[in-house]
Amino acid sequence: MRLLKVDHRLAHIKVLSIREDPESREVVTTVSLQEVDPQGHSIGDASQFRIKGRNIYVDFWLAKFEDKYIEESDLLRSTTLCMFKSIYGENEAPADATRIEKPWVRPEAYAGGSRMSEFEEKIWKDFWTIANDSTKSKELGIRANHGQAVYVKAEEGKTYQIELRASDGLSFKTITTATDEPQG
Repeated sequence: MRLLKVDHRLAHIKVLSIREDPESREVVTTVSLQEVDPQGHSIGDASQFRIKGRNIYVDFWLAKFEDKYIEESDLLRSTTLCMFKSIYGENEAPADATRIEKPWVRPEAYAGGSRMSEFEEKIWKDFWTIANDSTKSKELGIRANHGQAVYVKAEEGKTYQIELRASDGLSFKTITTATDEPQG
């Protein structure tokens, strides 16, 4: 049961600025997204995004496996697989969102960006086919696969953490504010 509740840190999103155009009143939020390992150390380079609005939406694709695979620490299915899809603000259509990860490239958080296993490749390339075919899902040990978007109303200077629970979905939580930053 303990393994089903393990949280894996996926990314930190730092709000660099929130600016409102005085004439159009359009709000543009600039953020930095940094993937991190379970200890909070950076993985790869941070990416910067400008979104329209104050709410930061992050869209993902998730493949959730049957609990028995997590309980057994199955090498291929011991945690929910997650691929960042896109980022956008509330004043943008999801179809116009900015892509975060390259499609069909293994996220660096999984084995340092090495080549995807055939198993993972099948899940990502046939994602919607599997999602709509209960027989294929069952064969792969998937209990659910779907998209999910999480969002937070941004405040300048804050850093938010996106976590993924081994047997569930994603969560946004505040980890620092401008006043929490070390003084130096």
